[in-house]
Amino acid sequence: MYKMIKNLRNSYKLTNKIASIFLLVVFFSSIINSYISYFTNKTILYKSIDKKLESAVLTTNLFLDKKFHDRAISKESISKDENLINTLNLSELANSVGVEYIYTMVQRDDKIYFTSSSATKKELKNNEITDYFEYYGEATPLLKNLLKNNKTMYEESTDRWGTFRTVFIPFSTKNGNKYIVGADVKIDYIQNILNKYIQKIFITQILIIFLLIILGYFFMKITKKEFSELKEQLETEIDIKTQELETLNNSIEKKVEEELKKSVEKEAQLIQQSKLAQMGDMLSMIAHQWRQPLNAISASAINISLLSSMKTLEDSKLQDSSEFIQNQCQKMSEIIDTFMNFVKPSKESKKFKVIHSINEILTLMGTQLNNKNIEVSVTEIDKNLEVVGQEDLLEQVIVNLLSNSGDALDELNIENKFINISVELINEMVSIKIEDNGGGIPKEISDKIFNPYFTTKEQGKGTGIGLYMSRDIMKKSFNGDLKYSDTDVGSNFEIVF
Repeated sequence: MYKMIKNLRNSYKLTNKIASIFLLVVFFSSIINSYISYFTNKTILYKSIDKKLESAVLTTNLFLDKKFHDRAISKESISKDENLINTLNLSELANSVGVEYIYTMVQRDDKIYFTSSSATKKELKNNEITDYFEYYGEATPLLKNLLKNNKTMYEESTDRWGTFRTVFIPFSTKNGNKYIVGADVKIDYIQNILNKYIQKIFITQILIIFLLIILGYFFMKITKKEFSELKEQLETEIDIKTQELETLNNSIEKKVEEELKKSVEKEAQLIQQSKLAQMGDMLSMIAHQWRQPLNAISASAINISLLSSMKTLEDSKLQDSSEFIQNQCQKMSEIIDTFMNFVKPSKESKKFKVIHSINEILTLMGTQLNNKNIEVSVTEIDKNLEVVGQEDLLEQVIVNLLSNSGDALDELNIENKFINISVELINEMVSIKIEDNGGGIPKEISDKIFNPYFTTKEQGKGTGIGLYMSRDIMKKSFNGDLKYSDTDVGSNFEIVF
């Protein structure tokens, strides 16, 4: 007992030293992390702003006359009225995308001239808009060489309007007339965002230091108090453990019964765990299925917004777009309904068609398998073949087998990847065969694939319970079996029940 208390005293001193070192490490790590976080967020902010500027530049031509850049070749080409209209249109665009200025330029005799430009609300109110073919004397050498280099340019510069972060993109009309489109964001705007972030970091650091001081104080206080109580607690715990051991020895039979019950519950949990492990793949499949309708909805919405901003949106066009979006949403809803039918647990047996289960699964997995260049074919002898059981459990087995085949084929660099599914009735037994050309399973381990927690996949990519639970489901829930055999080019799994 004395030796144990002495060891505890040494542990107490060591714990205090470790705690002090830990607090220092946390403090300095926090400072370093804040420094890194600031520059990371600064980089992300600039990328985000550059992307917004690029988007504004690429949209500019939609707000100007289609032949504007072929006509804007000299000082007399564009009237003041047309220049005013262009200024108003570009000002509306600048306000909608959140940039300071959007403008177009041409180069004549190594000089840069404005051909159109947005204006701020104050400039519009005071009638201080940029004139057509107004000379831009602050143009940098890089800007003057832009049309020669023909590359997008990012620049921070100061001119009579202020200091800006600017994106310049060169363009050329079908007739060969070259021009430049630029968009600006004030540096003050960027700096304000960064200043707010610095303030946030500073406040966070103060809070961390304050918390570390409090934690250190309470840790020292608590550990000191606990050490003084350890001797008494140690004796009490020894008595408690002794009593627990005696109680355990007197209730071995009860414990055995409880463990058997837990074993049954664990097996049920494994079925659910196997299903949950597949849900990640199923969500990925839904993402693939949704991508096309989402892109279509987005494109239709952008088109409506553009037509509306240009005041050319007709009622018929709005109605057609609305119906199109509703149809796409209906497709997405049907995909979700299929997914919900899969994940919703079913405790009652019912009569269902085997081909219906297969088609439900292919609705979810078809796109993902197709994206992996895998051709899936289904051959059924009797489309009306019906069985009695829990349909979601059979679907879980089919999902697992198709997912395994898809993963195996995805790792191979071969042409004509396929998965063949066949359904037939043999000697009054339903047979579902899933065959692929994914190379098969090595013979030396093929007899182990139905063992629990055995997987042929890389660490972290497989749970090792899929095939084990699939065979267990077929045996216990359908009084059937799951068998494996190799083929000349791959694997063949047969579900029999």
